Amino acid sequence: MIQAEVKYRAVEPDQAVKPAVDDIPLWLIPERGMSDPRMPESWRAPLAKRREMLRDRLRRDGAAIALERPAWSRELGPLPKPGTKERAEWEARAAQVNAWREINSFTLPHRALPTESEVREQQRESLREVHRLLAPTRTQDPVRARAASARMEESLKRLKQQRESRGEVPVREPDRPVRPGVQQSADQYRPRGPRL
Repeated sequence: MIQAEVKYRAVEPDQAVKPAVDDIPLWLIPERGMSDPRMPESWRAPLAKRREMLRDRLRRDGAAIALERPAWSRELGPLPKPGTKERAEWEARAAQVNAWREINSFTLPHRALPTESEVREQQRESLREVHRLLAPTRTQDPVRARAASARMEESLKRLKQQRESRGEVPVREPDRPVRPGVQQSADQYRPRGPRL
C-alpha cells in the first residue's frame, strides 16, 4: 500500500492548497478538491451550491446578530452604522464567530469564544483564527491601553482638583500604600464643609 502511494506521488505532483475564493473561512468549509483536476465534474456543482448556501446563511446570521446584539457580540466592538462597509465587515465577523460557537457547542451568553485551554486540541487552530476577528482588547492593543491610562490619570487629576476646591480632604495617593496593621480613621476621608 505504501509502495503504491510512493509510485503515485512520483508520477503526480502535489497540488498546493489554494486560498478561499470568497469570504468563507477555510476552517469552516475547506477549499480542498474544488481546484483539484481529478475531482469528478458531477461533484463540483453540488459543492459549489453548498458553498453558496453557506455564504447566504452567514450573511443572514450576521444581519440577525447585528439586530439582536447578544451579549457576546460586544467583544466584536461597537456596531457600525447600517449601509457602511464597516457594518458589512462587522456582520461577517459576527457570523463567523457565531458559526464557530454553533459548531463547537459553545453557549456561554456573555463570552464570544473560549480560551485555548478550554477546548480540545482539534479545535484550537480554528479557534485561533476566529479569535483574530474579535475587537482588540486593552492588553492586545498597547496604543489604546496607553490612551486609556492617560485619560484615567487626567480624570483623577480633575477629580482631585474639584475635591480640593470644595474643601474636601484629598483621598490617599495610590503610590503611598497604607502600612499593614495601621488603622485609618474614617473621619480622615469625610468631606469638610457643608454637604452638597
